[in-house]
Amino acid sequence: MGSASLEGITEVPVHGGFHIDYILKEELWRSVAVLPLSFLGICVLDEAGVISISALSIFILAFFVTFVHVSFMVWYRRKEGLAFSNITLILDHLLSSRSNDK
Repeated sequence: MGSASLEGITEVPVHGGFHIDYILKEELWRSVAVLPLSFLGICVLDEAGVISISALSIFILAFFVTFVHVSFMVWYRRKEGLAFSNITLILDHLLSSRSNDK
Protein backbone atom coordinates (compact mmCIF):
# COMPACT_ATOMS: atom_id res chain seq x y z
CA MET A 1 0.00 0.00 0.00
CA GLY A 2 1.43 3.34 -0.97
CA SER A 3 0.73 6.39 1.10
CA ALA A 4 -1.27 9.17 -0.47
CA SER A 5 0.11 12.70 -0.51
CA LEU A 6 -1.49 15.73 1.13
CA GLU A 7 -0.22 18.14 -1.52
CA GLY A 8 -2.80 19.99 -3.56
CA ILE A 9 -5.60 19.49 -1.03
CA THR A 10 -7.61 22.62 -0.39
CA GLU A 11 -9.25 23.76 2.82
CA VAL A 12 -12.89 24.72 3.13
CA PRO A 13 -13.35 28.24 4.59
CA VAL A 14 -15.80 28.51 7.45
CA HIS A 15 -17.31 31.62 9.08
CA GLY A 16 -14.86 33.39 11.37
CA GLY A 17 -11.71 32.52 9.42
CA PHE A 18 -11.51 28.93 10.70
CA HIS A 19 -10.71 26.41 7.99
CA ILE A 20 -11.82 22.78 7.88
CA ASP A 21 -9.48 20.67 5.81
CA TYR A 22 -10.52 17.35 4.35
CA ILE A 23 -8.95 15.34 7.20
CA LEU A 24 -10.98 17.16 9.85
CA LYS A 25 -14.10 16.84 7.72
CA GLU A 26 -13.63 13.07 7.32
CA GLU A 27 -12.96 12.59 11.03
CA LEU A 28 -16.03 14.63 11.97
CA TRP A 29 -18.11 12.34 9.76
CA ARG A 30 -16.48 9.33 11.38
CA SER A 31 -17.47 10.74 14.78
CA VAL A 32 -21.11 10.17 13.78
CA ALA A 33 -20.35 6.45 14.18
CA VAL A 34 -17.95 6.78 17.12
CA LEU A 35 -20.39 8.67 19.36
CA PRO A 36 -23.12 5.98 19.51
CA LEU A 37 -20.49 3.24 19.85
CA SER A 38 -18.82 5.00 22.76
CA PHE A 39 -22.25 5.65 24.31
CA LEU A 40 -23.15 1.96 24.03
CA GLY A 41 -19.77 0.89 25.40
CA ILE A 42 -20.12 3.16 28.41
CA CYS A 43 -23.69 1.91 28.98
CA VAL A 44 -22.47 -1.70 28.92
CA LEU A 45 -19.75 -0.86 31.46
CA ASP A 46 -22.32 0.90 33.64
CA GLU A 47 -24.79 -2.00 33.48
CA ALA A 48 -22.04 -4.53 34.22
CA GLY A 49 -21.12 -2.58 37.35
CA VAL A 50 -17.60 -1.75 36.17
CA ILE A 51 -18.40 1.95 36.47
CA SER A 52 -21.28 3.65 38.24
CA ILE A 53 -22.27 7.00 36.75
CA SER A 54 -25.46 8.95 36.13
CA ALA A 55 -27.25 9.12 32.80
CA LEU A 56 -26.05 12.67 32.16
CA SER A 57 -22.48 11.60 32.89
CA ILE A 58 -22.79 8.82 30.31
CA PHE A 59 -23.62 11.38 27.60
CA ILE A 60 -20.80 13.68 28.71
CA LEU A 61 -18.28 10.83 28.81
CA ALA A 62 -19.39 9.59 25.37
CA PHE A 63 -18.85 13.08 23.92
CA PHE A 64 -15.44 13.25 25.61
CA VAL A 65 -14.38 9.86 24.22
CA THR A 66 -15.53 10.94 20.74
CA PHE A 67 -13.66 14.25 21.05
CA VAL A 68 -10.45 12.47 22.07
CA HIS A 69 -10.83 9.99 19.19
CA VAL A 70 -11.35 12.74 16.59
CA SER A 71 -8.51 14.84 17.99
CA PHE A 72 -6.07 11.91 17.97
CA MET A 73 -7.03 10.79 14.46
CA VAL A 74 -6.73 14.31 13.02
CA TRP A 75 -3.37 14.83 14.76
CA TYR A 76 -1.99 11.46 13.63
CA ARG A 77 -3.18 11.74 10.04
CA ARG A 78 -1.74 15.26 9.71
CA LYS A 79 1.54 14.25 11.41
CA GLU A 80 2.04 11.24 9.16
CA GLY A 81 0.57 12.86 6.04
CA LEU A 82 -2.10 10.20 5.59
CA ALA A 83 -4.59 11.19 2.90
CA PHE A 84 -6.56 7.94 2.96
CA SER A 85 -9.57 7.77 5.27
CA ASN A 86 -10.03 4.01 5.59
CA ILE A 87 -9.70 3.24 9.31
CA THR A 88 -8.15 -0.17 8.67
CA LEU A 89 -5.39 1.41 6.56
CA ILE A 90 -4.77 4.03 9.26
CA LEU A 91 -4.55 1.37 11.99
CA ASP A 92 -2.29 -0.75 9.77
CA HIS A 93 -0.01 2.26 9.28
CA LEU A 94 0.00 2.97 13.03
CA LEU A 95 0.85 -0.61 13.95
CA SER A 96 3.45 -1.05 11.22
CA SER A 97 5.22 2.20 12.17
CA ARG A 98 5.39 1.04 15.81
CA SER A 99 6.84 -2.34 14.83
CA ASN A 100 9.48 -0.56 12.68
CA ASP A 101 10.55 1.54 15.69
CA LYS A 102 11.61 -1.54 17.68
